[in-house]
Amino acid sequence: MKKLKLYIGMLVGLLATMLTACTSDLSEETVPSNSKGEMTLSFKVSTPDYKIGTRSEGYNNEGFGSSDVQIFCFDANGYFLGMGQNLTVEATSKEDIGDGAANTDNKKISVKMPNATARLHIIANANINTEKAANEWIGLHENKLITTFESMATEDQALKTKYWGYCKGSTTAEMKAKLINSSNVIHLIRDRAKITADWETATNIHSVEISIGEGMKYATIAAFDRNKLEFPNTTAAKDWEWNINDITLPKSEERYKGSEGQMGTVQYCFEDENSSKNPVSCILKVTFKDKDNTVKWYKVYLQNEDQQFYKVKRNYTYAIHIKKLIQNLGYTGYDDALNGYAANNPWIQVEQIVPKISDGTYTLEIPNGTNVMLNEGAAESQEIAFNYKGGDLDKANRFDVNWVTNNELGNKDLTITYTNGTGKIGFTRGVITDQ
Repeated sequence: MKKLKLYIGMLVGLLATMLTACTSDLSEETVPSNSKGEMTLSFKVSTPDYKIGTRSEGYNNEGFGSSDVQIFCFDANGYFLGMGQNLTVEATSKEDIGDGAANTDNKKISVKMPNATARLHIIANANINTEKAANEWIGLHENKLITTFESMATEDQALKTKYWGYCKGSTTAEMKAKLINSSNVIHLIRDRAKITADWETATNIHSVEISIGEGMKYATIAAFDRNKLEFPNTTAAKDWEWNINDITLPKSEERYKGSEGQMGTVQYCFEDENSSKNPVSCILKVTFKDKDNTVKWYKVYLQNEDQQFYKVKRNYTYAIHIKKLIQNLGYTGYDDALNGYAANNPWIQVEQIVPKISDGTYTLEIPNGTNVMLNEGAAESQEIAFNYKGGDLDKANRFDVNWVTNNELGNKDLTITYTNGTGKIGFTRGVITDQ
């Protein structure tokens, strides 16, 4: 009987083996296949989940409409044939797209394309100038064309997040089979990372707004492996997850600095090596719940709990967890915080969220992220929710839970409740102080 082990410490952690697909070398052929006639195909696409809100909830707009989508068509050897035509976008049900898709953006695309098409690149919100598509681009390899499309950080607060997705077949028939397979979805990937902030009630914080203090000015719209000379596939089952090991940097290393005018409760930044030499910084504008509604500014680096810099990856979320914040250590203005010391400490942690792991059959998910914030103070009961899919683990006693560190802070008699794919881990932690 198979048992799936869950390990939790004071912070819940998951370690997944990242799987990479087999790859092939770039074709040496230089002539694109001729396309005689056209075909029309319909297929489903999905964007990452997001919240539609007001200006105060973040300037960067997500989602797209019919006029925002461009489809680039290539033959089986990767040579450009032309643009998709007569494109329409329709709504689809949540069940067709998957739980991770945006509730407001379930899409089905219908498009006319050259008959010889075997590879598709879908790009949304980029408004790429395609005047050269009918002549100069014909015969260009996808590796040379798609990799030239880039995003740029600007002061334009209404600029939409760009998305990219890819479907590749070794033949036209194989690509069509993938697209019309009712189980498949083309997952559209953000060209940037998402940054959020949350805080404990005990911090006396009323609100937190975020700006990017410094980061990359440019980003490639599509992800591309420059060592293997290939684009990662994003066409898969609806519960597929974007888990990558590396990033795709643009040619330019120019950095971008934000401003006080770009604050939002959700923020975004481009992929970045993020090192001590050129760190990605976030500026937090924190309003406290005191009689004066005191505002303080703090700088936070995207580091883990060991102060190691995260490599910032597109489509990932970096959640800033605030457990404790001292007003007197905050700065009085944006520029002071940008040029001052970072506030990262054991009470402000940044989590890179990849909350789901799967080996293709079994899938384990911590839906609220893999870090759990615990209040300073007296012992309290805590619960951690998890979801499971696959196999026959239908009873609570089929799971094991163990502490891996900080055993002294928790009751060793951990409890598990589990029914129909959802469960909870219960425990009582010891007293936590600020020492």
